[in-house]
Amino acid sequence: MVSSSPKEMNPTLYKLIEIVFGAVLVGSGAGLALSFLRQGFKLRPAHALSSVASFAVIQAIMYKVKERIKSRNAQDALYTEARAMLSKLRLEEYEKNFKKGHLTDPTLPLLTDRELQEVNIPPGARLLILDHIKRYHKMENRE
Repeated sequence: MVSSSPKEMNPTLYKLIEIVFGAVLVGSGAGLALSFLRQGFKLRPAHALSSVASFAVIQAIMYKVKERIKSRNAQDALYTEARAMLSKLRLEEYEKNFKKGHLTDPTLPLLTDRELQEVNIPPGARLLILDHIKRYHKMENRE
């Protein structure tokens, strides 16, 4: 019989347990330290536990915020050329359309009027975008 570790069985659950355990551990240390600073060795268990719980929650929230920021930065990295092109053409308001349609930087040379129409970009803006892409890639191929 093949046995597998809990991490291999359900990596998402394992990661969640790691996060919670880490937050409780760090929060416990911070909470106990704060309790000792406030009350010295006259430590009351109820105050210590409330400090531990508070710091654990704060630690978990900070972790989630950090993960969300990392995720956004990773997604934004896929749209640097598209964002620069839209900015140069003064069409920044269509950046959300590009993201909604997953029109990332590698897809720019493949764009046609149809794809831009599918993400609700009006005809004038579509013409400017397609012209820019055509000119940019001609210049890029010369170099």
